[in-house]
Amino acid sequence: MKNIFAFLPLIFALNTQAKVVLDAPLTSCLAIRGNGELQPAHWGAVARSIEEFGEPSAVAGGSSASITSFLIENIAQYPAATPEKMSFLMKSVQGILNAESQNKEWLAVKEILNFGKIQKAKYQVGDLIEIINNPKFMKEVLVYRADLTKALRVLEDSKIFFGPAVQAIKETINRLKAEKASGAAKPEALAKLNLQVEHLKQSADALGKYNAKTDTPIFVRDGFISFPALAAAIGRLGDFLSLEQASKITRAKSFAWMDECSKNSKGKLWDEIVQEKPQCETELAEIVKSYRMDKPSEQPGYRSSIQWNVGARLHSLISTSVVTGDLAKLYIEQKQNFDSGKPIAALAPQTADVQFGYFGMAADLNKVSHVLKDKSFAYADLDKSKRFMQLPTATWFEVLSASPAEPGLSGYVPLRIDPKGSWDVALSFGGWSDLHPTVVLKALGCQHITYLTRSGEDSQFAQQIAERLMGDLEQFEDKMFNLSNPKSSFAASLAAADAVLCSNWNSFKIQNGAGPLVADAYRAPMLNPKQPGSIAYLGCLPQ
Repeated sequence: MKNIFAFLPLIFALNTQAKVVLDAPLTSCLAIRGNGELQPAHWGAVARSIEEFGEPSAVAGGSSASITSFLIENIAQYPAATPEKMSFLMKSVQGILNAESQNKEWLAVKEILNFGKIQKAKYQVGDLIEIINNPKFMKEVLVYRADLTKALRVLEDSKIFFGPAVQAIKETINRLKAEKASGAAKPEALAKLNLQVEHLKQSADALGKYNAKTDTPIFVRDGFISFPALAAAIGRLGDFLSLEQASKITRAKSFAWMDECSKNSKGKLWDEIVQEKPQCETELAEIVKSYRMDKPSEQPGYRSSIQWNVGARLHSLISTSVVTGDLAKLYIEQKQNFDSGKPIAALAPQTADVQFGYFGMAADLNKVSHVLKDKSFAYADLDKSKRFMQLPTATWFEVLSASPAEPGLSGYVPLRIDPKGSWDVALSFGGWSDLHPTVVLKALGCQHITYLTRSGEDSQFAQQIAERLMGDLEQFEDKMFNLSNPKSSFAASLAAADAVLCSNWNSFKIQNGAGPLVADAYRAPMLNPKQPGSIAYLGCLPQ
């Protein structure tokens, strides 16, 4: 590494975080399809798009793409960032999560974003269920207290896997302990524990096998993932990427590493960069360790990037599906019944109560809303344009606690109500609603939109959710999902793009590691949607 002290003058010149100029023309924008646990594919896709079209002026996406958008916003804050440096920094996420394998903060992020270790958490949940379901435990109440305490502690220490379903079990067990100590153990508490364990088992069994058609309680059943904890962990990764509250020494190390390792990195994956310059990996590990020793959260004036308002530092439009009105109230009632053990049935769809909500800065959302209502706008008549809902200004913590929390992983998430809004209750059902967010970027005024996606038809799971909430699929399939209909939301969104990175990420298993996913997305063809479509690129080009 070059002499880090050579960078001290630069550090004093950049003693505040870099800011994106929000009134500049939106020359290059990224629309990102959410992809669940395959999110590492975004690292390669974003890095490639930045190399091709430069620094993003705006981003849009929901579900796992909300996480990617947050990381992009932080990368844009890296001092004196150039497109080459931004692309390199996105590639380095793969190395960052490997940099300090013993640090619990990084491990928590890695388990979600890197190697699919969520399966490990599923096994840990299984251990808890097995202990409680032991007939001797249920008969004698807390006989295996040491095993139980250990099983709960493992999940609680992870934070991310101490979700509401596990928290509820711990609360009931604490109640049982107190009742047993007072000699007044009640059968109601044991029955409640049985029910909670059954619901936790349902959540674990559904992992990776999501089916909104057959899983009746999928919208109201709590999961074992804590999305607020996930948001906080992603926030720490974002802080590192933007060097939030980093010491002068850490900044000097980072600038020296960036100067040395980003040079000539265009066209190369992280693994290829490290193969050419092994020191780039070891130096990154040193920077991660140095940043951890800075203890940024303990510094005066510290404010994690997860507490930034969405879009305040980079134009960002983050989507989530929103249920309001009578349907929302019915789902609240259904959850109360489900949690109390009462039988439930699928609710009748009410399409008028289903909106496609977007988080962002008020000025951006006001503009998008105005343009989408303008009949001269080419995409004003799309079904998803008519469902546009402007959500209140929110922090990234609020947004990452809601948009990635999709059915199967989480029950609905109550949203903060805008006192000036026209609804008195709003529930987020996750970011499946707009998986091709090119149209909102077009309405925002983007001059060039790159859509990061994969080949294939629209998400079957998203279609199942839509059918449960909005009605018979045949009634709206043509106007929402039909690629053969140029006026469908999906087909028109493809036509709105100026470039489409068409990866093949659905053919990969995250359990096999992030590397192949990242490489496939980075090397994927960059298509021009204005050219005639090809069946080989179904889902990437208008047909």
